[in-house]
Amino acid sequence: MSQVNLRDPETLRRAMLPWLRDRLPDADEIMLPQPRKPDIGGSSETFFLSPVIRQAALERREHWVLRIEPRGYQIYKDPDIERQYLVMKTLSESAAVLVPSLLWYESHPATLGVPLFLMERVEGQALPSLHHSEGLLAASSPAAREAMLPSEGQIVLITGAVGAVGRFCMHAARRRGAHVVAAVRSGQADEALGAAEVIVLGDEPWNGDPFDHVADTVGGPAVKALCRHIVRGGRLRTVATTPIDPDGLPNAPIFVIVRNDPARLRRLAEEVATGAITVPIAKRLPLEAAAEAHRIVEAGGSGGKVILEP
Repeated sequence: MSQVNLRDPETLRRAMLPWLRDRLPDADEIMLPQPRKPDIGGSSETFFLSPVIRQAALERREHWVLRIEPRGYQIYKDPDIERQYLVMKTLSESAAVLVPSLLWYESHPATLGVPLFLMERVEGQALPSLHHSEGLLAASSPAAREAMLPSEGQIVLITGAVGAVGRFCMHAARRRGAHVVAAVRSGQADEALGAAEVIVLGDEPWNGDPFDHVADTVGGPAVKALCRHIVRGGRLRTVATTPIDPDGLPNAPIFVIVRNDPARLRRLAEEVATGAITVPIAKRLPLEAAAEAHRIVEAGGSGGKVILEP
């Protein structure tokens, strides 16, 4: 069978209705309104189905999600819809991760021309692609944002804790009362001022309590080894361009995009000026020595900021 025209909701509805009848042989009648696409998402062809099912004089409306393996334009190199189904089914059965219940998988192309699966639909909110500047996160109330941040007493691992971003992460976590574990490179342990504990990346195993959250600025295998100790459901966020292999980790790392925030930058500058945040200065150079400053920064290991003065 050739692939069904997914641009036509009525064609899709007619193709799915006999398939649903085969899956629900005890139903007296199945009424299927036209499927509709969600407002966001692009990992595969996705549609919402809301069938009304009559059985033994009772009528119920279901809310399901149909996922179809793409054959034309696709985001992933290998969009294996069966693998998606099996992974989600395993997660749903484990109860360790909250995912919708999986209903049926169909590998035969007779229905739509491509593999598909059906799962229950769970109401909620999804983050748009620009979630830092609009949408759910940006529009959240202060109380809702507060719930997304570390709580007092939680153990937070910060890798690269004496670097530019790491220092500000450590300051923010300590201000919230978190127990900060600073992971630094060899020879930097004395610079991690304010951390409750300090470990050297790649040299020391972690034998303490599991981390509630991880803020990473380094990436790579040494960080992955530490991330194995994060609690299931804990947040693992990274800004490092060196990826963290998610295989075998309790939680997958999420890359955080940096965005301009003048108001927050102003507050950080004020805290640096008052001494609330300590930023070491490695070298001061005249503005015309900008090229040399770049070479120092790119070489790394300077131990602080390089300041250009006009």
